[in-house]
Amino acid sequence: MFQKAMRALPALLLCLLAAAAAHAQRARRGAEPWGLKFTIDAHTETVYAVEFLPDGRTLVTGSQDGSVRLWDMRTGEQTAALVSEGPGVGCVAASPDGGLIADCSDGQEELYVRVWDAHTHKLLRSIGGHEDGVYDVAFSPDSRVLATGGRDGVVKLWNPRTGALLRTLRGHGDAVTDMAFSPDGSLLATGGAAGDKAVRLWDVRTGRLARTLRGHADWVTSVAFSPDGSTVASASRDKTIILWGARTGAKRTVLGQPHMVYEVDYSPDGSLLAACGASKDVWLLDARTGRLLGEFGGHDDEIAEIRFSRRGDALATGGYDSLVKLWAAPPARPRRRSR
Repeated sequence: MFQKAMRALPALLLCLLAAAAAHAQRARRGAEPWGLKFTIDAHTETVYAVEFLPDGRTLVTGSQDGSVRLWDMRTGEQTAALVSEGPGVGCVAASPDGGLIADCSDGQEELYVRVWDAHTHKLLRSIGGHEDGVYDVAFSPDSRVLATGGRDGVVKLWNPRTGALLRTLRGHGDAVTDMAFSPDGSLLATGGAAGDKAVRLWDVRTGRLARTLRGHADWVTSVAFSPDGSTVASASRDKTIILWGARTGAKRTVLGQPHMVYEVDYSPDGSLLAACGASKDVWLLDARTGRLLGEFGGHDDEIAEIRFSRRGDALATGGYDSLVKLWAAPPARPRRRSR
């Protein structure tokens, strides 16, 4: 047995070296410059929402100017406007099956979540149910559940096709600021505002609170699951990003940042963590080690929102300067052949 194990060591070592090399190759993209593909200046107020449709061709933006617009990712030309004016738009989400787009308002005048047909651009329904403004919406991976969370501290789960309320989740002591489903759809992560400061993980099937993650000293602004579902990243106004074990709730890494952090997002391959905050720059971190790989900017004011494309070949940013920018990933380097 010992001799077999010893003979297996070289093969195991080669596998580990290959995995490390692959990780280094992916992470190297963060250290290389991301090129600005185009800038959209059609919005007149802060752009709080940027989202990619699964078709790989369309970017959706939502702004405090009340508009939700669709753009061709290749040209930067507008292809549609779901709505051109009205209450400020605070969030936008696209269903993974590509069929629906949801947006929300966190204003006092109208409390709504709207669900649109992504193909015809027609409004399918408006969903109420919250007692105050809605901060975020999120679709489950199978597109069958739409989660909404807002200032009333409540999370609601809906059938987005029918508008039927499925569950109400209560537990936050302040507004629900951000939400994300795990890749397998079993968990929902939610972040709490300054009176709560916690990340909560919910069992989607039962609606029960699975665990509460405490460690931030201020408003939790963003939550995101790693693509493999093993890690939850949370960002905060306390100038930290915390990486948690999704199944255990253990705090794995605390990443101190020079500014308040507004948003975090994982690249689809899980190698990069993009973040933005009280700065005009995008920060790209090694998702495994938390090491800063690079940063780039171009906005005239703080960046409010950031999102990787579904294929990881682009990154969209929305700013307080009312601009949207699409950044192209550096080309992948060809792998060297081993001799």
